[in-house]
Amino acid sequence: MKNHDVAHLIHLVQKANELPPLATLNIEQERAPYHNFPYLLAEHIQPTLSVEIGVMHGLGTANLAAGWPNGKVIGVDI
Repeated sequence: MKNHDVAHLIHLVQKANELPPLATLNIEQERAPYHNFPYLLAEHIQPTLSVEIGVMHGLGTANLAAGWPNGKVIGVDI
């Protein structure tokens, strides 16, 4: 990973914490600002495939999918 990529990821984390929860999804569960990070990360990287291990309620996974709808998301939880 290039240095400017690390700096940009740090910027995304800071931006995610400053924003109110993104209203891109119609989810009734309570959402926290840290759910913004998967959305912003997927939007920036635009992955073909994302895998999340430890899905829990799926809010992070849903935001990951919403951030780059052209990719596929696989969520695994035990």
